[in-house]
Amino acid sequence: MDERIEALSAQGTEALDRDDWQEARRLWLQALALVPEPRVESPVAGWLWASVGDAEHSGGLWEEAATHLRQALATPGGVDNPYTWLRLGQCEYELGRRTDAVDSLLRAYLLHGEEIFDGEPVRYRELLVQHELVGAAR
Repeated sequence: MDERIEALSAQGTEALDRDDWQEARRLWLQALALVPEPRVESPVAGWLWASVGDAEHSGGLWEEAATHLRQALATPGGVDNPYTWLRLGQCEYELGRRTDAVDSLLRAYLLHGEEIFDGEPVRYRELLVQHELVGAAR
């Protein structure tokens, strides 16, 4: 991986750890711009898009986050990341797109199990309970 991409990525992670999602987003977008085209074929672009989406999720930028998370899912191995599905499902929920939210949240659950909802607001898991896709008891 390019050293500049690596450095910007690490700085983005540090920024998010400080709860500075805007700075994290800016740094990860800078790193993403350094990924050669076609980015959709790059796993590096995949985790950068997922990171940008995670930062945007933190800031309540639901539509922007959903767009970047979908881009992450389109990269090699992207569909295997349960956390990308979780964040996408949460964004879809907040945007009022409940059918899409159910699909994404269920994929996250199927890839990672109950633990995917640990530390997350209960409304997301409850959506799957309401659709009788998971049991009510934890």
